[in-house]
Amino acid sequence: MVTLRPATISVDRALIMPKAFYFFFFSAIASLFPYLAVYYQSINLSGSQIGLLTGIPPFVMVISAPVWGAVADATRQHRRLLVLAVTLSLISIYLISIAMSFPILIILTLVNSFAFSAVMPMTDNAVMQMLGDRKGLYGKQRLWGSIGFGIIAPLIGILTDEYGLVLCFYGFLLFMFFCLLVVWRFPSYQASIAPKIWNGMGSLIKSRKWLSFLWLVFVAGIGMTVIQSFLFLRLNDLGASNFLMGLSLTIATISELPVFFYSEQMLKRWKARSIIIFSMWMYVIRNLALAFIRAPTQVLPVQLLNGITFSSLWTAAVTYTSEISPPGMGATGQGLLSATQMGLGGAVGGVMGGYLYQSQGSARMFAWIGVIQAFGTILFILAERLKRPGEV
Repeated sequence: MVTLRPATISVDRALIMPKAFYFFFFSAIASLFPYLAVYYQSINLSGSQIGLLTGIPPFVMVISAPVWGAVADATRQHRRLLVLAVTLSLISIYLISIAMSFPILIILTLVNSFAFSAVMPMTDNAVMQMLGDRKGLYGKQRLWGSIGFGIIAPLIGILTDEYGLVLCFYGFLLFMFFCLLVVWRFPSYQASIAPKIWNGMGSLIKSRKWLSFLWLVFVAGIGMTVIQSFLFLRLNDLGASNFLMGLSLTIATISELPVFFYSEQMLKRWKARSIIIFSMWMYVIRNLALAFIRAPTQVLPVQLLNGITFSSLWTAAVTYTSEISPPGMGATGQGLLSATQMGLGGAVGGVMGGYLYQSQGSARMFAWIGVIQAFGTILFILAERLKRPGEV
């Protein structure tokens, strides 16, 4: 019989907290954000007003995520700032649920975007600190976010049909309250260095290794956003039913589970950088496949690629960020990752996808995005190979 050492048991028990957090956090996302545009329509906002409100978050994230991280690293108040971000998200979403004035909704959306965009990168940094030299276990923590999303998304859909869209807000508030309770149980830690805010962030973006990495996750963010935002429009052009559209999301979510579960073995065998490059090529194939499908049901096998595009890339990117961030700057690094991929990449992807869809149609839109991602990946590889010895 194998006897676990007390230290191992203690670490494994501590990892219940990140699993719980990811489960509740992505349950909160599944409860509300897919339905926000529908809710705005229900309170008689125009299409342009809805577009403005839904377009605010990625632009705000570009600034807010790295700033929160840099402040946390500089002040060494990581847990307190994470608690503050979750609390502000709770308050602002509650106020959004009762606000009826469009100008007030803009202000509240700005506040919520500023706070909510900080939660994930600061949590990822906290989890990496908990894992220590076992960073390969990140995927098994993040796995519970996919489980939460997969369970809650269809359940909320059923409940909103019965009780109305207001239930989306109740679901978000409930699950984020649970997140707040979990965050209070996160262990505190002391960073080895407390850099000045702007000096710390500046040292990262001046690094050639960091710049080339951020370039690649920016390109990844473009492709990811186009798939998330325009997949249903592509399926609608092909005559897909609503059931098939929902099934395509279910298959995509299920495909994430084995990738997150076995991410530790993947990282040990291939390393984070290699997985990121492989995931980018899979994104190219996925976008091109979406361009060339001719029947709605053909999307289902394509959606299985979600696990080896989004899940493997995100796990590897979070791990790689932790590896290349200087001591004491983990939260800054995770903030830059989220700001670049989800924020800047998301904003550019939304605008670019909208323009290509309008001018070229859904098939050519996905084809162009696949070509852009291939070009971006090649540039990254060339930049890495041209790097001078000893250059960072």
